This record gives sequence, C-alpha cells and structure tokens, in this order.
Amino acid sequence: MAKIYAMSDIHGCFHELDQTLKQINLTKEGRIVFVGDYVSVGSQSFQVLNRIRSLQKEHPNQVTVLLGNHDQNFLNWLFKTADFMGSHVQTPDNMAFNTIKSFFTTGEIRDIKNDFEVNPRHLGDSLRESLLTNDRLTSMVKWLRSLLKNRLYFETEDQIFVHAGIDEEAEDFWALGIMDYVFTGKYPATPGPFYKDIISGHIHSDEVSGNPADFGKVYHDGESHYFIDGNTPESHVLPLLVFDTETKTYTY
Repeated sequence: MAKIYAMSDIHGCFHELDQTLKQINLTKEGRIVFVGDYVSVGSQSFQVLNRIRSLQKEHPNQVTVLLGNHDQNFLNWLFKTADFMGSHVQTPDNMAFNTIKSFFTTGEIRDIKNDFEVNPRHLGDSLRESLLTNDRLTSMVKWLRSLLKNRLYFETEDQIFVHAGIDEEAEDFWALGIMDYVFTGKYPATPGPFYKDIISGHIHSDEVSGNPADFGKVYHDGESHYFIDGNTPESHVLPLLVFDTETKTYTY
C-alpha cells in the first residue's frame, strides 16, 4: 500500500530528523513531503538540508521539498533575490548566523574570521561570498538554488501540503492570484472544513489547539486541517503524519 509521510519545521534539529526517518518505510509507490522550515534555531541546518537532498537523490520523484518562511529568508539572502531585504546576518550570535555557520567546518570559520579582521566589511557579504565560492558546497548551492523554482505547495487528490496555509475563503481558486507569503507566512491559522485536507506547519500545534497536551504532536482540528509543527527545537520530537492512500486514513 502507498503511504505519504509528512513532516515540518525541523529547524536545524538533525537528530530529531534522523529519529523520525527511522519510522519510515518508503516503498516505490510512497512519498515523503517535507513541509518547510529546515533551517534556523537549531545548530545543524546544513546537515538537515544535506540529508533531505540525499533522500531526493536516493528516491527520485518520491521526495517533495516545500519551502517555509525561514528557508525563503535564507535563500533570498544567499542569492540576493528580488525579495532580499537587508542583511540576513545582524549579529554573530543570532539564528541567521547559526544557519550559515552550519555550512562551514571549524577551520573554514576560523579563516573567515581572520579574513574579516584583515579586510573588514559587512559580515553578511563576507559569509555569502565564502559560501557561494566554496568548492565543497558547489552541489549543495546548486540544489538550494533549484528549490526557489519549486511550487510552494504540493497537491494530491485528497490533500494540500503547504508550509503555513492557504486562503480558504478563495475556495476552488485558492491557488490563483494568492501572494506567496500566504503559503509560507500565513498567521493565524484558520481551522475548519475545506474540500481537501490541508497539512501545514509554521504554527506550533499546541498553539493552534490551545491545548498544552498537543505540544510536540500532530493536531487535527476535527475538520480538514492537520497541523504538524511540533516545536521540535523545544519538544525534541519531530512529529510524523502518515496518510494511507488506499484506506484514506491518517496515523500520527
């Protein structure tokens, strides 16, 4: 039987990703959908991205990678896209720097610091150049650039997978004329019925439900929404939503 596995908001927590992947038995008919926010907060953003990239190579056309708002911010900074606003790095100890630092070895970080002391300039520019020109990271940079071309949602016969949500009031036209920030930054959540199930992250499941018992878990609103952001950096759990395409049932 074919199954769809979904997880979201890993936020640089590689150990938790590794533990959740051990629960997956991906058959040739199955699929994994990553619902965004792979970077920031935790210290292993690069390791998380590299594992997901490896899964895509191992299972062509079976691994879907959607962007979240944190991923967009990082990629906009890295490639200086039209959406780039200011520097992604404000201070050396913020979440942005933790994301970028995870791409480099200890020795590379030391060299970047030494170069920065000799040739002072904006730290963000120095880090960007070091990342883009590092031969070791060439294939990763190419893959990251390709993610910017992906749709911000994944639709099946039964579901819409999206990082933050959609405009339910648009009904059948939810995918048309909607600003991208709705897909990756919608807030607050809007639980309730819809003609397809909506699987999203972005907002901690216990915040949506208002119930502390949902901390670190998947929350179903009893209608059409499954919220799968388990606040992994604090709960140390990466929730997994599983959909059986034959029985049309969910487990989590």
